[in-house]
Order: sequence, then C-alpha cells, then structure tokens
Amino acid sequence: MPTIDNENPQMCSQSSEVRKPPAPASSDPPSDPLSAVLFLLKPEPLFSGIGSSAGKWSVRYGQCEDFSFGLILSGQCFIEGYDFGVRFLAEGDFILLSQTAGFTLGSDLSMN
Repeated sequence: MPTIDNENPQMCSQSSEVRKPPAPASSDPPSDPLSAVLFLLKPEPLFSGIGSSAGKWSVRYGQCEDFSFGLILSGQCFIEGYDFGVRFLAEGDFILLSQTAGFTLGSDLSMN
C-alpha cells in the first residue's frame, strides 16, 4: 500500500496557517548532495500532508511555479509529468520537482 508525503502543487497560494521550520543550527551547507541542494533552495512548505492508498488510484496535480517535493514512505507508485514522462517510485524514493506543468501520481496512471 503506497504511503506518500508530498507537496501539493495545486496549493500555490500562501496561507497564514503555515508554520516555518526552525532555522538550521549552522549556516554551513550539509555534506550530502541532496541535503546541500535543499539547503540552497531553502524550500518553504505551502502545503503538506501524508497520503495512504490501496488498490487502483490516481491523483492529478496542476501546474505550479513553486518547487514540489515528496518522499515515498512505503509501497510503490508511478509519477507522470508533461515535462519528464513516466517514472516508477518505490519506498525511500525522494521526489524534487522544480516548476512543473503538472503531474499525475498513482498506482494506475490510466485512471484520469
């Protein structure tokens, strides 16, 4: 059963309910490459959530100019974007999308 924690690119407007994470203890960039990229991008959450699904499912996300990111906590699914085609995602995979024309995330991408 896929469990997905991902930034919803349809939620592109700022919300007064968003809490910013505490500032990092150090201003030095991290040593691993992914953390270093995230450190430089300084992403701020506009929307966050944890999703869980079973069976056939598909979710369509619209265009957004902000960065989107997510982590597959367990299970597997596919992601298809106008910009990058279809990719298989499995437990432990991290998704980092820059400005995107939209994408679909699901176990069955034919369900639109």
